[in-house]
Amino acid sequence: MSRRWTWFVMLGLLVVLSACGGAKATPAGGPPTQAISRAATPTPAPPTPTPEPTNTPTPTPVPPTPTPTPTFTAAPERAVEFIPVEQAADIQDVRLRMRVKITGEIEELQSYGDTPVMEWLLEITRNPPAKRLVMKGLMAEMMGEQQGEESALEFIQVGDQMWMKMGDVWVMATSPDVESTNPEEALYDYLGTFSPGDWKEVGRETIAGVETTHYRLEVDATGMTGMAGLGFLPTLLQRLGKEASVDAQIVRFVGDVYATDEGVILKASYSLSFQITEDGKAVPVTETLEYEVEGINLGLVIEPPQVEVAPAPVPLPEAAQLSMSMGNMQVYTVSNMTVQEVVAFYEERLPQEGFAIEFKTVSPDQGGMWRISREGKTYTLMVGPSGAGEVAITIQAE
Repeated sequence: MSRRWTWFVMLGLLVVLSACGGAKATPAGGPPTQAISRAATPTPAPPTPTPEPTNTPTPTPVPPTPTPTPTFTAAPERAVEFIPVEQAADIQDVRLRMRVKITGEIEELQSYGDTPVMEWLLEITRNPPAKRLVMKGLMAEMMGEQQGEESALEFIQVGDQMWMKMGDVWVMATSPDVESTNPEEALYDYLGTFSPGDWKEVGRETIAGVETTHYRLEVDATGMTGMAGLGFLPTLLQRLGKEASVDAQIVRFVGDVYATDEGVILKASYSLSFQITEDGKAVPVTETLEYEVEGINLGLVIEPPQVEVAPAPVPLPEAAQLSMSMGNMQVYTVSNMTVQEVVAFYEERLPQEGFAIEFKTVSPDQGGMWRISREGKTYTLMVGPSGAGEVAITIQAE
């Protein structure tokens, strides 16, 4: 769910009503009346009447209605709960890209120029559930022990089966213990470093045709206590063998996230500033990350790679399922038998199938290992417990 700070402004209207008016009073009395008597008595002149004042009332002033001070009511703040794009209910497929660069005066990086430290291209489909991940960059070269612009690690997962490509070789790996690297997981690890309440809304923007809210977070060195492992730089220094000789201190973090109203991230970036000290010399290093959904509901189709898997060279229990195939090694799993039952199976079947047992070490409850040969070919066979209560059968051709 996205957090909004929506302000509603209430404006007061000022109406001042004033009235004034009144009537002018007329003086009281008329001309003097003369009295008649026997003796003529001079009648004194009546006093000149004092005219009454004109009675024009002065209106009592009405105090003006005070202008109300505008009040601002904020919507209740909610935590910013970001969720992966693949969890959005209305998304059938999506393509996204994430790129990490590290720039600075690190001698080992100079020869790589503008090469990203890591770059991911991820495609996801919902029905059928499948993923395709391509990893490039400096760290991918280190992981694959390859060099060159075209070197990459590629993963394809369809349902519960996964294949890994290293160079030109595809490796089948269905084991639940084997998982591909997901750039979204790395992104959410960094977002989770900070409190949801730290992200502030700064506007709206349309990404991949979808309306999003733009959030920003800025933290300086004083707020980065305990976050020394943030970013990809520590991992790169370890890969370069420099983690013990270099001191890297975080100076500043600036992050931007563009998420839908449901919290689905469609675009994100950060700039992470370090101060690196090596041999008494301090240099600034900057790590930048860019993540963006390039397209939604594109009609993507992800298919398993064409991998030829040779038949197993040794007998297998009926319910055995191939879980990994890499070069001359195959791994099968059995879910309806115990380790003891699988060991007993091979103790009986290997001689029956004409295998010569050159060496073996067996513990019925723990598993066993056989070195066997037939028709000039030698194999190592191992049986032991696997995850989820299964039994693993590993066959290695020599």
